[in-house]
Amino acid sequence: MPVVLTHPSARSLARRFPGRRAIAAVLASAGLLTLPVARATAQAHPFGYTAGTQRYRVTTITHSQRDQTGGRAPLEYDVTTSEVVTVTLAPHGRDTLALSVHIDSIDGSSTNMNAPMPALDWARGATLTGTISPSGQIYAFADANGDPNLAALYASFRHFLTQFPVKTVGVGTTWSDTSHERVLHRSSFDSVKTETIATWKVSGDTTVAGQTAWKVERSSVIAMTGEGAEGGLALHLDGDGTIKSVNFISPLGIYLGARSTQTMRIVETFKESGSGAPQTQTIKSTIEPLPPIRTASAR
Repeated sequence: MPVVLTHPSARSLARRFPGRRAIAAVLASAGLLTLPVARATAQAHPFGYTAGTQRYRVTTITHSQRDQTGGRAPLEYDVTTSEVVTVTLAPHGRDTLALSVHIDSIDGSSTNMNAPMPALDWARGATLTGTISPSGQIYAFADANGDPNLAALYASFRHFLTQFPVKTVGVGTTWSDTSHERVLHRSSFDSVKTETIATWKVSGDTTVAGQTAWKVERSSVIAMTGEGAEGGLALHLDGDGTIKSVNFISPLGIYLGARSTQTMRIVETFKESGSGAPQTQTIKSTIEPLPPIRTASAR
C-alpha cells in the first residue's frame, strides 16, 4: 500500500510543502530492511503477480493539528490529493517483471490559507519504471537523474504493490519486517531517523469488483527521532505513530486496491526552553481500481 512517512520539521514542512507531503503520504517508507520472518499455512498456494495493465484512483486526506500556546485553539487543516495512475506489469526475463507507473492526473487542495497547495503539474504525465520479482519484491525502482521531486514520487510508489516474502500464500499466512531510514539535512534537522516495525497477515477472503480477493492486513508501529537547529537554537524531535491498512489481492495475481490510516504525533523541543507544541497527523488513503477491471484472462 502506498504510505511514505512524512518527515519533519513537522511545522516548517507543513508550511512549505503541503502538497509534496500529501503525495509522499501515499506509500510506506523505504530503508534498510531486515529479512522478513514468514509463516505459511496448509492453505497456501504458489502466488505471483501477473502481467497486465490496470488504472487506479489514489486518494489521500491528511488532517494536521498543532497545539498553540496562550490558550489559543489548535491550528487544524486538511490537505487532499487525488491521483489517477496506470500501473503496468510486463515480463522481463526469468523471474522478473517490469513495473511502470504513469501519473495520468493529479490534483490537490488545502484548507490552510497560510500554506496554499503548490502546483502539482510537474508530476502529471510522469512515468516511473523499475523491476520487481513475481512476489512483489523490488529489484530496482528509483530516479536516476537526481531530481528531488521525482525521487519523492518514486519513494511514494515504491510499496504500491504488496510485497510477499514467500512464494506460497494463503489465508493465515503471516510475516513481519523492520525497516530503518535515515534522512540527512531535512528542513531544520541535520538527521532524522525512523524505525518501522510491521506485521502482516492474510486474514481472509472477500470479493472486490466481482473477483475473489485476499484481505492482507498490516499493522505497524513507528518511532522517529531527529537533531538539528532553528534560529541558532538546538532542536530535538521525537515522534511515534501507527499504520493500519488492508490490501486486496486476487490469488490469480492482480492487485485490487487498499485502504489505510496512518497516525503520527511529533514533538519538537528547543533544548534551552523545553518542549514545543506537539503536532498530530492522520493520513487516510484509499486505492481503487477503475473500470475496466482486468481479470486473469484479460492481461
